[in-house]
Amino acid sequence: MDYGMALESFLKLCGILGIVAGSVKALVYFSTPYRSITRKLKRHSEFFANDKRALEDLEKKVYYEKECINAIGMAISELINHEITGNDVEELKARQRELNSVLLRSQQSYKREV
Repeated sequence: MDYGMALESFLKLCGILGIVAGSVKALVYFSTPYRSITRKLKRHSEFFANDKRALEDLEKKVYYEKECINAIGMAISELINHEITGNDVEELKARQRELNSVLLRSQQSYKREV
């Protein structure tokens, strides 16, 4: 009778271990997609942050380019006006100072970014 009880206890223990092993396997199986998606989401967040930073840098550069183009256009306009009228040198000096300040600010901001 001892062998029968020992065999029965052994089979119960094997059943319990099988249930625990199956539970662990099921838990790992169900948690794997979560971990995979979490890794992908983190990676995409990093890509998004890099893209956002690059876009902000481009927006700054475009802003400075527009500012420079506007200042150059105003200076050329003033030069044409001076050629037509033949006087008003003070306006030319003011436009020159404005153009120089815009170009200097643009150059300084470019040096800070690099």
